[in-house]
Amino acid sequence: YTLVKNPFIPLVFNYNTKNTLGLSDALLALPSLRQVSELSTSRVRHAKAATPVAIMNKALVEDHEQFEKDLRKAKEEGSGLVEVQGNNNVPANMILGWTQSPTITPDFTSALNDARTTASSILALPGYARGQESRTDVATELALQDASTATIFDKRQGILYDALKHVANYCLKL
Repeated sequence: YTLVKNPFIPLVFNYNTKNTLGLSDALLALPSLRQVSELSTSRVRHAKAATPVAIMNKALVEDHEQFEKDLRKAKEEGSGLVEVQGNNNVPANMILGWTQSPTITPDFTSALNDARTTASSILALPGYARGQESRTDVATELALQDASTATIFDKRQGILYDALKHVANYCLKL
C-alpha cells in the first residue's frame, strides 16, 4: 500500500491567523450589519417614543368615559373635533394635554449610511451592483469602480481555478 497524498485542499478567500480555516465574508461584515440592525431598531424605538400621547385629567370632565371613546374614535377617523363638557366650565387645555416630544432628534441616517457603506466595502459590493442610484457623471469613474470590484473577484476566481486544477490533476492520477 502506497501513501496517497491528501486529495483535499483548503479553499480559502479570507485567511485567518488563528487556524487553518478561513473567515467567511459574512463573519467579516457581521459587526457592520449588527450596527445597521441596531441603528434601525433605535430609529423605530425613537419614532415610537417621540409620538405625543394624549393626557386627560378625568377629575375635570363630567363624563370621562364618553370623552375617551370620542377621542379614540376621532383619532381613528382622522377627525380633529371632539366635544367635551368640563366641570365648572374648565378650559379644554386644562382637561386634555399632550406629552412633550424630544427636541433633539438623533441623526440615524448618516450613521446608517456609514455602517452600510462599511459592510458594502467589506463585501466588495459597489452601490450600483446593489441597485443604488449612480452618483457618477463620467463613465470613467464607473469603469474604475468596476475594475476595482473585478480585481477582488478575479483574485477569488483565481483561487477557485487553482483548487479545481488541483482536483483535476488528482483525478487524472487516479
